[in-house]
Formats: sequence, structure tokens, C-alpha cells
Amino acid sequence: MNELKIVQPLVITGGFDEIKAKVEERVNMALNLAVSIDNIKDVKKYKAELNKELKALEDERKRVKAEALKPYNEWEQKYKECVSIPYKEAEQKLKEQVNEIENLKKEKITNEVKDFFNGYLLTKNEEVQKLAKFEDMNLKILLSINIKKLKETCTTYIDNIESDISIINHQQYADEIMYEYSQNHNVAFAIQNVVARHNVIDKPKETPKKVEPKVEAK
Repeated sequence: MNELKIVQPLVITGGFDEIKAKVEERVNMALNLAVSIDNIKDVKKYKAELNKELKALEDERKRVKAEALKPYNEWEQKYKECVSIPYKEAEQKLKEQVNEIENLKKEKITNEVKDFFNGYLLTKNEEVQKLAKFEDMNLKILLSINIKKLKETCTTYIDNIESDISIINHQQYADEIMYEYSQNHNVAFAIQNVVARHNVIDKPKETPKKVEPKVEAK
């Protein structure tokens, strides 16, 4: 490939020695002004003159900058058309194709693991089948992932639900706990909530003590 290079360097002249002397003269004069009530109008006028002079120089600077950048901007546009845009379009196309292939592979892995999940779930009772959901595991499927470990995660998840159900079925308020568990899949939390609720509901109300009237001694 041809090397990108500058054929003729940009040279900008400014006569800065002369400009600097004039600027210093005007600035020093401003800094040495003794502002008072009597000369405030003259000071404001001088300030306005300084602003006007600066604006004129700033306008010239912007014009020079625009002229200096013009060849670069034209060169950059050609560069984009011939180099960066074609490269980026090719990179984007390849990226889309790679993503498509990788997504197909991830989908294949997901389907394989899901089929295993459903097959293992069929070996369990109806209660487990009702509560265990593949989506609830929120498996993160990566191309580098070990499918065997994903399957182990599925069996562990299903076995844990089976164990939790067994614990719940031996509790006093099994139906209520089962409902709580179905909402959060946290057996300890479900039991704690239901027991705490019943401690409040089933707590016997205290009978008010009978107050005996005081008998005054005669």
C-alpha cells in the first residue's frame, strides 16, 4: 500500500513580533489606567476599543484556520471514501456474519441443554414438574461454556426443588408455604413468612383484667 504523506508542509506567517508589540502597548495602557468617577466614560470607551480590536484579530485567526484546514478537510474526505469507509463496511459485514454463526451455535447449545432439562424433569413427580422452569435458571450461554456443566446445573436445580418440596410437605402450613415458595423458590424464606404470619393471626387475645372497685374504709 502507498504511504500517506504530506507533499508540501503548511506554512502560516503572522508577523507576530509586530503584533505582539502593539498588543503589549495597548494592554499595558489599559492596566495602567487609573479608573475614577471622572474618567469612567473614557475607560469604558477604551475597553470597547480593546474588545473591537480583539474581535478583529479573532475573526482573522478563524479565517486563517479555515483556510489552513481546507486542504486537510478535502484530503480527509478522500481518505474516508477510499480507506476508512470501505474498511468499516467490510468489518461490519464480517461482524454480522460472525454474530449470526455464533448465535446459531448458542441456540444449538441452549436447545441441547433444554432438551436434557425437560428429559430429566420427566423423571420427577408432578409437583416438581410444575415448579421447575428452565427459564428461571437464567443460564448464560457462552461459546466457550462446558455443556456438561450446564447439564449438571440443570440436575442440581431440579433436585433442589424436589428437596425443598419434601421439606415443605412436612411443615404444618404446607399449602401456604408451597404458595410462598412458588413465588420466590426460597424455602427458608417461605417457611419464615408463613410461620410469622400465623404467629400474629393465631396469637390469643389477652382478656382484660377485671378491675375491682376500691372500698373506702369507714
